[in-house]
Amino acid sequence: MTILGEIARIVDCEHKTAPIDEKGEYFAVGTRAMRGNEINYQESRRISRETFEQWTKRMKPRPGDILFAREAPVGPVVEVPKEANIAPGQRTVLIRAESNVAQRFVAYKLKEPLIQNQIQALSAGSTVPHLNVADIRSLDLGYLPDAKQQTAIADVLGALDDKIAANRQVLDIKSKLFSALWIKVSQGAKDVASLGDLVTTQYGYTASAGEYTGQPKFLRVMDINKKKWIEWDTVPEVNIGSKDFEKYALQKGDIVVARMADPGKCAIVDENIKAVFASYLVRLKP
Repeated sequence: MTILGEIARIVDCEHKTAPIDEKGEYFAVGTRAMRGNEINYQESRRISRETFEQWTKRMKPRPGDILFAREAPVGPVVEVPKEANIAPGQRTVLIRAESNVAQRFVAYKLKEPLIQNQIQALSAGSTVPHLNVADIRSLDLGYLPDAKQQTAIADVLGALDDKIAANRQVLDIKSKLFSALWIKVSQGAKDVASLGDLVTTQYGYTASAGEYTGQPKFLRVMDINKKKWIEWDTVPEVNIGSKDFEKYALQKGDIVVARMADPGKCAIVDENIKAVFASYLVRLKP
């Protein structure tokens, strides 16, 4: 048994909102900007150096330090980038492992399903699931191999993450190239057709998303408007009857377009998956 608080220093965030500085070169990263265990700078608050110094006076972030979300949502983990230009935003804690423990290994331990299940169990039972700093310090990380093995394991997992990031960058570049080619081709087009001549349309299903084990995924606007692909692992479930599921079930090749919240954002379903789409989306079937 390895208790997190016994092998790492854990520092709580400032309990107030960081003032925005549109020209600032630093970012206060709150829990909304940590979904999917990645830093979303568009959801972060750009701040001045003075605010950064104030927000990090208890512990200055170093590359590789761990930022952990303890509320809304609970559980996401990100690592401080090499620029070390981020400060803990609201409802986060900064974690730094002791010198005899591989920092990145601790980050991967906090992401693993067994630890995440423990985190979700500790945070349940209140109106808004959250963890206190004492709860985080008490997390049981289980067995830790020696430092050499920790480093080796973290290096392998890190290499895989780097490959995934590189693939995403390639996808983003391909998407931009496709858009440029499409604009070039479409500018020379002579025939014009309305979208309604080419597709059928359907509004999505009205319900609340949640954690319903074994139920279909529930695709929403927020699941398609930040990236150019759907990350199904982060999409929640919905409680839906068989008749409605048959009506709203997504099929490979379906196109969904946001009609509210972020109008015009779209995505294509490129795999067979048990999922339905929410009411702020419209399905287009060619």
